[in-house]
Amino acid sequence: MRGRPTRLRQPRGYDEQWFRARSNYLHAHRECVGCRAVGLSVAADVVDHIVPHKGDRTLFRSPDNWQAACYWHHNAVKEALEKLWETGAIKVDQLRLDSTEAISITKRNLFRRERPTIGADGYPKPGS
Repeated sequence: MRGRPTRLRQPRGYDEQWFRARSNYLHAHRECVGCRAVGLSVAADVVDHIVPHKGDRTLFRSPDNWQAACYWHHNAVKEALEKLWETGAIKVDQLRLDSTEAISITKRNLFRRERPTIGADGYPKPGS
């Protein structure tokens, strides 16, 4: 097969339009918001939806609901923030990776000896 490979399945709206918008956003926002909030300069790998879109196309496509994140902030810190938000322990404004709650979680976990090793897929490796 010649040319660009096609994606057989685009989960949850992640289509070509999204991939272009994501690329443009990461080009304009090169550093992880969470790392920058604690004084580190780390390249962003992911465009995170600040408020989980849960299929809401308007929320999904809104750049006002995006933030640049490294894999670790997206997969560890943001996951913790979303669990707190879903239980009502924090308000929606604390879902930003530069919020006081996110900074607190980052500082508690950033230099821990048992910080998980992040695999090539961006998720913590089991047993690390």
